[in-house]
Amino acid sequence: AATGSVILVKQGTYAESLSLGSAKTLLIKGGYNDAYDQQTANTTFIQAPGPTTIKVPSGSLKFQMVNVK
Repeated sequence: AATGSVILVKQGTYAESLSLGSAKTLLIKGGYNDAYDQQTANTTFIQAPGPTTIKVPSGSLKFQMVNVK
């Protein structure tokens, strides 16, 4: 994704770890319905089987309606 991008994620639970490999500014917006045209009241969860890792060596990573467990 290019810097300044907004990444839309459907509601649900995902087993993921995130790593930003370069200096970018990104926004991850969760809680979207199947058509990606509306954020619902439900939240997106990022939950890895082990410790969830989020690596941001430079730049910024912001979340909206996303919980990391």
